[in-house]
Amino acid sequence: MSGLLAYPYRPYVLVTLAGTGVYAMLWTILVNRLGAYGLLNRFSMWWATHGGVILLPGLLILTGVLGWIFRDTIRNWFVRP
Repeated sequence: MSGLLAYPYRPYVLVTLAGTGVYAMLWTILVNRLGAYGLLNRFSMWWATHGGVILLPGLLILTGVLGWIFRDTIRNWFVRP
């Protein structure tokens, strides 16, 4: 990946390790505080009751973004050649 980005190898490795360390530390704290079963159980209960809170607005935002990206293609569908 560092070759594709034309990024020096050593700084790339250091940044990757630092980011991975923060990510692993956050998951360790969550699992330690809630327990693996507690974390999954709480998330699944929350998703069962509040899934639409994220799903519906997320779909609307995704539709809007895709419509904005492909707006020229959509306009061309309605123009006669």
